[in-house]
Amino acid sequence: MLSTVFILFGIFSLISLPPLDGGHFLPYLLPRGSWTLLRKLGQYGPLILFLLVLSGATGYVISPVFAGMDALYRELLRLII
Repeated sequence: MLSTVFILFGIFSLISLPPLDGGHFLPYLLPRGSWTLLRKLGQYGPLILFLLVLSGATGYVISPVFAGMDALYRELLRLII
């Protein structure tokens, strides 16, 4: 159960918003012209993140990834046992 919570936190931190870890590598995936826009957006990143969490929109990102990781974990367990 505790490992599930840690996996969820890891997936959540990879969301590509500037206050999270995913926001640090996002500029390298986009053209240089968009870097200034991302820097300006970074000011509002915590507010955007707060609104996404309250609205439940982060579930659309986290749920499919978590379901895939859970299926992989269960398959590995089945192979071991």
